[in-house]
Amino acid sequence: MKRDMELIRKILLFVEGIDNVSRFERLEVAGYSSDAIYHHVRILLDQGYLREKGGVSFTYDGVAISGGAMTYEGHDFLDAARSDTIWRKAMDKVTDTTGSVSIDVLKALLIDIGKQTLGL
Repeated sequence: MKRDMELIRKILLFVEGIDNVSRFERLEVAGYSSDAIYHHVRILLDQGYLREKGGVSFTYDGVAISGGAMTYEGHDFLDAARSDTIWRKAMDKVTDTTGSVSIDVLKALLIDIGKQTLGL
């Protein structure tokens, strides 16, 4: 399965939107299969953007996730990716040049575009 950066961003936005760190909610993202969601949650766990213990539960019918699942690294990535304008500029640049990049490269690109936007 191919990594989908749009889905990664949507998952992190979903987690951030859960206002209770101890309440689990079923993770559903419109337009994505439960298999794709499962795979991308695993990527986020591997990358250290989500924590499994107390944050993610894999069930027979999908993924349940709590508001406490996101790590410091996950918050940093999401802060860089939050703006729709900055996100679109970064994704357009990736699409127009290499087609795909690692999460770390995308984060660096998002930060660079954010700095330019702020005049830094």
